Amino acid sequence: MHILSGSFKGRPLKSPKGDATRPTLAKVRGAVFDMFGPLIHEMTMLDLFAGSGAMGFEALSRGASHITFIEKHPLATRAILQNIEALNVKDTTTLLRADCTSALKRLEKHSFDFIYVDPPYELDISLLLKPLAQLLNPQGYLFIEQSKRKGPRFGPLKEILEELPPKSFGDTILYRFTQK
Repeated sequence: MHILSGSFKGRPLKSPKGDATRPTLAKVRGAVFDMFGPLIHEMTMLDLFAGSGAMGFEALSRGASHITFIEKHPLATRAILQNIEALNVKDTTTLLRADCTSALKRLEKHSFDFIYVDPPYELDISLLLKPLAQLLNPQGYLFIEQSKRKGPRFGPLKEILEELPPKSFGDTILYRFTQK
């Protein structure tokens, strides 16, 4: 796996061994950041269920100002730390090694321009949706990556945020939201 574009273009990224995480496909990463174009410059990002951190590192490479990674899996957090070191981006990153519920509580007073959520496809994230919406800046974007085989469960989120048309990439569907 490597960074697709920006100042770190072509740089390799470490990823955790085994099947405890599922990396976001390069075509999905590229499409997400192509949607933003120059808007990514100076954005703050929350990368929830970060895995290797590829989404966050791609954002930094394209000009984001700060990335907060949330990941609990030890092999994944080790990969993120190795990538932070290799890219020399310690000053523009924060890693919270915790489950998503407790990490989101620790971030209650923060806000983000861009939140990317790539949970295990079998995980029901419905209880995380309201706290995530509260962390989103007024002009911010929330993306949730899911399998097409799993129907979305966004009930309360649609009352808080405006849903943009989803994007499909093979078996992956990307749901997109912004503030109303």
